[in-house]
Amino acid sequence: MAPRKVIGAVKFNEKDYQSTLDRVICFARDFNAAEAELSGGFKSAPMAVWDIARAHNIPQMVTASADGPAPLAGVLEAMEAIGTQTGDLGFCLALVAHAFGCAFPIHLATTAELRVGPLAALHTGVSIGAGAMTEECSGSDAFAMQTTATLNGDCYLLNGEKRFITNGEIADTFLVYAKTSPGCLPFCISAFLVDRKTPGLSIRSEPEKIGTRTASWVRMSLNECSVPLSSRVGSEGVGGSLFMETMRWERMALAAAQIGAMQASLDRCVAIAKSRHRFGAPLEAESANSHQIADMRVRLEAARSLLGNVADTVGKGASLQDDHVAIVKLAVSTASFENGCAEARLHGAIGVTELSGATNLLCDSMALQNAAGTLDIQRELVARGLGLTT
Repeated sequence: MAPRKVIGAVKFNEKDYQSTLDRVICFARDFNAAEAELSGGFKSAPMAVWDIARAHNIPQMVTASADGPAPLAGVLEAMEAIGTQTGDLGFCLALVAHAFGCAFPIHLATTAELRVGPLAALHTGVSIGAGAMTEECSGSDAFAMQTTATLNGDCYLLNGEKRFITNGEIADTFLVYAKTSPGCLPFCISAFLVDRKTPGLSIRSEPEKIGTRTASWVRMSLNECSVPLSSRVGSEGVGGSLFMETMRWERMALAAAQIGAMQASLDRCVAIAKSRHRFGAPLEAESANSHQIADMRVRLEAARSLLGNVADTVGKGASLQDDHVAIVKLAVSTASFENGCAEARLHGAIGVTELSGATNLLCDSMALQNAAGTLDIQRELVARGLGLTT
């Protein structure tokens, strides 16, 4: 697969961007070749994609290290490039879950001991990370969780059930959120690093998804899991604030990946409109098709501009605001879904076959609308930013 040209990509430093793009192009070459050889794609061999990613130092591009987090601008450049060159939002989701669902909170809140141990392994991708927040009855209402962590001498005993854990099938390290006291939410929630081999931790499969299939997900049971005090990430009660800061970065990174995948989709549609013929003329000769593709670019560029504007404010020293990030997720998720529908329509009957790949963006976009907070939750955050009582 030839490298895709990226027109209007979010670029904050031309030299750094070219270095990022070169690395991602090499990764995508091996990624696409390996995926083509697997009969079930990477969903049948989830470790294979991580082996390729490690070989090209992809985790290091977005994952915090002992020296600090990757700059937001660099994260967005990398995620958009990966989305464009691979078109696989499942891998992008897996990478974001690793970098922000697990590694980023460690950087925010922990001691030097955890930063040079677990965080160093996550930074290089030697260890794969996953975040465990969602439960059966606490999805959007995340802080309504029932999982508990009870102090027992020099350790905590964790008990509860977690669901929809991205990377859980292959993760070495989990960041588990649990209630450490019956106090006021969210200040009764703490976060813990839990090794996969911890006695009392068990993993079970979840139903297969319709999109983002490269990112495996599982459910987790915790039965008297004993973790040392040193595995608590930050002090007791800071888990809620860690989670919210993590969500801001996660939503921005996923938005950048979706913008990249939208670019890849647009490229495919332009190529099909020029090469496929109907009634003796290429599809592009029919205004219904060319206008549909034009609308795809309008949605793409508008979404890209929104992401770039928010990232620029951070580059000038501002912090990420919930409502600004929510606007980005709303706009990008909606545009991505609409562009996915347009690509499927343009392909006609072949577009609904799995092997065509024409519904990849559509299915991935449907899945990502509920990742890192549903679209209705984003609307709540935008409304609050306007001072509305919700």
